[in-house]
Amino acid sequence: MKVIVAHPAQQHSYRLATALKNANMLEKYATTVYNKKGSLTALCAHLLRGKFRVKAESRHCDNLDDNDVIQFCELEGLIKLVALNTNFLKRHYYQIKYHTADCFARKVARYAIKHHVDAVITYDDSSPLLFEILEREAPHILRIMDMSSANLLYLKNIYEHDMELAPSFAERMRRERSICWDQDILDRAEREIKATQKFLVPSEFVSRSLAYSGVKSEQLLRCPYGVDIAQFSPKEYKDDLYIRNRAIRFIYVGGVKELKGISYLLEAFRDIPTNDAVLTVVGQYCPDDKDIQEYKDKVEFTGTVLHNEIPDLLRQADVFIFPPLGDSYALSVMEAAACGLPVIISENTGVIDEIQDGVNGFVVPVQSVTTLKSRIEYFINHPEKIESMGREARKMAEQNTWSKYYDYTAEIIKNVEGGCDWIEIKDYSNKPYRQRPLHFIYVGGVKELKGISYLLEAFKEIPVELADLTVVGNYCENDTDTRPYQGIVKFTGSILHSYVAEELKKADVFVFASLGEGLSLSTLEAAACGLPLIVTENSGVNDEMTDGVEGFVIPIQSKKAIQDKVYWFIEHPEMIHRMGEAAKLFAQKYTWEAYYKKVKEIFENEICSD
Repeated sequence: MKVIVAHPAQQHSYRLATALKNANMLEKYATTVYNKKGSLTALCAHLLRGKFRVKAESRHCDNLDDNDVIQFCELEGLIKLVALNTNFLKRHYYQIKYHTADCFARKVARYAIKHHVDAVITYDDSSPLLFEILEREAPHILRIMDMSSANLLYLKNIYEHDMELAPSFAERMRRERSICWDQDILDRAEREIKATQKFLVPSEFVSRSLAYSGVKSEQLLRCPYGVDIAQFSPKEYKDDLYIRNRAIRFIYVGGVKELKGISYLLEAFRDIPTNDAVLTVVGQYCPDDKDIQEYKDKVEFTGTVLHNEIPDLLRQADVFIFPPLGDSYALSVMEAAACGLPVIISENTGVIDEIQDGVNGFVVPVQSVTTLKSRIEYFINHPEKIESMGREARKMAEQNTWSKYYDYTAEIIKNVEGGCDWIEIKDYSNKPYRQRPLHFIYVGGVKELKGISYLLEAFKEIPVELADLTVVGNYCENDTDTRPYQGIVKFTGSILHSYVAEELKKADVFVFASLGEGLSLSTLEAAACGLPLIVTENSGVNDEMTDGVEGFVIPIQSKKAIQDKVYWFIEHPEMIHRMGEAAKLFAQKYTWEAYYKKVKEIFENEICSD
């Protein structure tokens, strides 16, 4: 599969290009401003000084070779950056930005068509022209949008509500997100969505925002971002924090922006004594803005800092706080967690899927000063919780690295059109025996053709202290038919196939209630992991199983039959290991080597003999 990653700016596009290059899928990374030998950007970097030189030199990805990168509209891209950073051109910024994006889009489309690529991935708020041209002239090229932000049309409603709740910051909001009230730009956003076939989304919040514009769940490819856990290494905890000889240090990273919920944050700290807690606001701000004047004596505003300075600032703090009105994933939250800080975030922050209330942080309602303040006071009153919650936050970050993003995203894209259903059965290690409650697992997603309704109904009536169920595979948490079971059954959602083995090894028994199956690979993989099996008579493997040896074969569409066998294992846990060993022997008959040998025999004996 040959894929172009195209971004007229940067964001996390280097990461996506790296993921595809590692998987030998990257045709080209296309951009405007890029620091490589012979480029205008390299010349500018040589001439610039200070932070602007650092920024120019950083427009480079060490994981990509220069010949992996193709530049279009470089001069226009540089002019756009000048407009962003100079007052006299700033009022023309969006005009320059979208002119550059459209010019870039046309060139990328022509390049993609000429070089016969399989897919093009671009970014939201760039240009609808790229996908419109491909849809018209090369509909066979897959069009994927990597959503770095939530749907603008959805966010507009949130921002308008905020202007009513925080009128003193309404002017700031209009200035920050003027594009939300520009009909031409809103039309561009709508055209982008309409011309896109698949969307890479980092969070449930972004998925929800796209649903607002009619995007279907099957168009969404969930790809959470990662964090550099080496650069954002954990802080060293100090005992003096817990003997209360100083204020708790809270930190926010994101600039003085109302779209990041700054008015609610500042208001929450208004009445908190500075000997109890202090707040540092990291990021761009204007000292003369009238809406922050009353907070300047209580809050430290750092102004703009380089990204490589942020880890040290985070490690000097105790708690990270970030209450945006709508943020797709908030890398700053993951970076703070990696530094060992518990986090307080709003419910419209994409990373809420990773936050466990009271364990590694807290999730608060959006636009709620009262709840924000109560969580600030929690840490003031319970400073002894900061270290333990911070360590849990670090553990969470370690499960969300860029390395995992590379593997996960590449596989998602490779299989976006269905991909390969046949997967190698591996020689998994023996699974340890477990005591009650017993852990049952099903792999196959929430699909009625897999008999999911009978399975869920069966476990609904089984006490969780005796047995629980994990459902591995694609599902939508908003589906009304799964809501009654969400507190009873664990739904993992889509995961990489390479992680399925880890889930199987955590379980005791595999259960599969399919209404009709050719040959269930997930059942064979569970057997290879040493799990006894409960499968239906239509599962495809039932003909080769011996009832009571590798597991049990049950009738289709029978909740009671499922329950009977679950209770059998509850009453005979000593049989799990013995039947699991038998299941491993059973799986050995279905190795790929055996498959290749059989196909060869059929070919030689049945086909060649003719």
